[in-house]
Amino acid sequence: MLRAFPVSVLRKFGKAHMFMLMDATEITTEIASMKMMNSALWSSYKSHSTLKWLTGTDAIGNSWKDSIPKAHPGGRGDGVMTVVTKILNQIPPGMAVNVDKGFLIDNICALVG
Repeated sequence: MLRAFPVSVLRKFGKAHMFMLMDATEITTEIASMKMMNSALWSSYKSHSTLKWLTGTDAIGNSWKDSIPKAHPGGRGDGVMTVVTKILNQIPPGMAVNVDKGFLIDNICALVG
């Protein structure tokens, strides 16, 4: 597996036991006519109504069936989505997950192990 890792990943993480790269992605939706629905879909990050997916890939960019859970309202935070989807339960013991600097899940990872 390490032979398939990009050189830049190996330089940054060495031979760390990295299992998943995780991030959230959003797509723009139409503005809902129901105020409660529009409030849930509103993304302050994108300043628009959005649907949001939590995505996980291995270090070479491959995703698998359970690494892309169902969509969530754009107003839901990354940490909340991480807990609700239970995506961290897919990571085997002793392996690591890597996220970008704005994806604050250190406390959640510590609880999972």
